[in-house]
Amino acid sequence: MTAVAAALVAALLAQSDVKEIKGRVVDGDGKPVAGVPIAPFWTIKNDVWAPGGPPLATSGDDGAFAKKVLWPKRPTAYLALDKDGKRGGVVVIDNASVDGAHEIRLAPLASIKGAFNFKECGATVPLMVSLMAKPAETFIGQMHLTGENLQFRLPPGEYALRTFSHRSDQRPIVHGLAHLV
Repeated sequence: MTAVAAALVAALLAQSDVKEIKGRVVDGDGKPVAGVPIAPFWTIKNDVWAPGGPPLATSGDDGAFAKKVLWPKRPTAYLALDKDGKRGGVVVIDNASVDGAHEIRLAPLASIKGAFNFKECGATVPLMVSLMAKPAETFIGQMHLTGENLQFRLPPGEYALRTFSHRSDQRPIVHGLAHLV
């Protein structure tokens, strides 16, 4: 490691706290669920969720998970989905709760369907749709759309949905915010 890289790492560590994110993944009856990936960022393509990078952790045989992270000192949502992609759960961890153990209770995913109206644009434009977990509106996932129809499934809960578009002849546009409960 070069001296510059070492100095950069030291500076980042000085501004961050190392915290252990830990808890248990359980089903609706409170029984542990093994093999469930937990991640702070997911992508949705063709109604299938996938971690957008390395998962935080995967639950063990007893449903437990634990991983040390550089804590960003702001609320962070973690989404967990079972292997079949049919059940999931979200936990939002903030500075007050980061040191505790967290339970992620898996429940059947709810279907979301909708359509966008592109009349003002004169044509369908590509959209990036961002999903945030409430109450802190912490980003948990995104999808890209090239048509009018929106369809995906997500765990029960309260979410905010933002849409962005960008045409080569325009600056990015924030189209709106919808609340899903």
